[in-house]
Amino acid sequence: MQKSLLSLPTVYERIKQSDKPLLLYGMGDGAVKINNMLSSRGIKPGGVVASDGFARGNEFLGHKVMSFDEAQGIYGDFDCVLCFGTAKSELYMLQNVEKRHTVYYIDAPVYGDEELTKELIVSEIETVERVYDLLDDKSKRVYLQNLSFSITGDRRYLEWQDDDFVYPECYYDHQKAHIDVGAFDGDTAIEYYNHSRTFGKLIAIEPDERTYKKLVANTAYIPRVECINAAVTDKNGYIRFASKGSRGSAVGEGYEVKTVTIDQITGHQKAFADGMDVGSIKIDAEGFDAEVLYGAVNTVCDLTPTVSVAVYHRAGDIWRLPYYLHKLCGKYKFSLIREPYILPAWDTFAVAFLPCK
Repeated sequence: MQKSLLSLPTVYERIKQSDKPLLLYGMGDGAVKINNMLSSRGIKPGGVVASDGFARGNEFLGHKVMSFDEAQGIYGDFDCVLCFGTAKSELYMLQNVEKRHTVYYIDAPVYGDEELTKELIVSEIETVERVYDLLDDKSKRVYLQNLSFSITGDRRYLEWQDDDFVYPECYYDHQKAHIDVGAFDGDTAIEYYNHSRTFGKLIAIEPDERTYKKLVANTAYIPRVECINAAVTDKNGYIRFASKGSRGSAVGEGYEVKTVTIDQITGHQKAFADGMDVGSIKIDAEGFDAEVLYGAVNTVCDLTPTVSVAVYHRAGDIWRLPYYLHKLCGKYKFSLIREPYILPAWDTFAVAFLPCK
């Protein structure tokens, strides 16, 4: 595995090999972050291009935002770097652009400044390879695809298959509690309920005040549901939270919200405590996924529930978080599942489970 990954050209090497003008495709925070990543490597985009309807003569990063036709008239042929997330349903849009131009895809971190580069993989290669060995065959493919994409910026590595987002049955098939961390407006709690009517209790936790109200309203019909307005971290107390009323809400500057740990919620604040019996946990905590796990040590070690944790928010989480769970419980099997996104490899989750429970 190491040899195949380290032989790949980086996206920055590919860009530098081209003699065509390079334009940013898209605006917003993602474009600012990608522009900074390029600049730190001595690559300076020559302009900004946007899809029809978004290019209205406005300016971004000191450049007039051009339509593709306008840019073509000025530069002729050019390369571009995509600067926004794109779902599989929008693949046709990218394919139309790729018919005329080379498009690069830079895997900018959703949170934090650390980048998932070849150098980072090399620096933690023992853990990277250990996690690879823990995965089933399908998950090994997804794992290598995600890492190869992050290195090369070639979206063809993210080709999706129909079974790439299938949870193991033990995630649903139990009569214990299910904990949903980062429940948003209830969409994942509803999805869980539709798949499993046997759970003992469904605890949905959401820190954003506005979204929490939607969560309560949307899940009111679900039996045995409990909604909690709090941020889940590795300690109990309070933390600043930046509310956006969307999935982009995250810990940061803003108002204070209460923090809880999974161990506090389950009553397993001490090892082997007589607390709640938990069968499954979903963690999608917008960059605080590791901290959520740190606050669930006793619950995980005592009960070995099926744990689904997001591994796409921060660079390195795709191997660091599964390895952490492996160290907590060496009996866990691991699967890597991924929603059908094109760029970047968003909604990728590591699932730790005991098949025979």
